Amino acid sequence: MSRIFLTRYTFSATTTLIFAIPDNILSDNTGGASVLITPELDTTGPKLLISKPNLEAVVLSWTTNASDFRLQYTPQLLPSAWGDVAAPPLTVGTNHSVVIPANLPNQFFRLWRN
Repeated sequence: MSRIFLTRYTFSATTTLIFAIPDNILSDNTGGASVLITPELDTTGPKLLISKPNLEAVVLSWTTNASDFRLQYTPQLLPSAWGDVAAPPLTVGTNHSVVIPANLPNQFFRLWRN
């Protein structure tokens, strides 16, 4: 079952948020997804949607109107070393989507303007 959470929060321009979404089915909690939200001067960027359609995958999606953005990841935040996700996005309806295996180690994701 896929769930999309659409809660809006407002924070100061200097706030960095990290959300860790645990996968409670795995006893070692290695199948969770983490989301990093950092302030950016350009607030008109696309939203990164995260869903988990099954136990094996996490799907990251964003609008096809944002063709000048690419999905990046880093295994840790301090120090961070962002790199492009190897899997090319697939177009599904009006969204770009990338499927990430749920059994990978912790990763943080962001959309970065080309």
